[in-house]
Amino acid sequence: GVLRWDQVQTAGRDDDFESVHWLRNRVTPGLNYRYTEDTVFKLDYQINMEEKDMPGISNNAFLFSVATYF
Repeated sequence: GVLRWDQVQTAGRDDDFESVHWLRNRVTPGLNYRYTEDTVFKLDYQINMEEKDMPGISNNAFLFSVATYF
């Protein structure tokens, strides 16, 4: 299994030229299954969290990927 945490913090101006600060965190737990030596299947679930001046939205997601010959 894997667990990844990301954070992005930015600042800027909105449409009314008011100062705003955005903070987005993401936690991604996942599983990797190596089918053969050269092929891996990955299943992840992204948990997204918007904070500060960002509205909270439902944008969590399941991700499935396959990689081979890398």
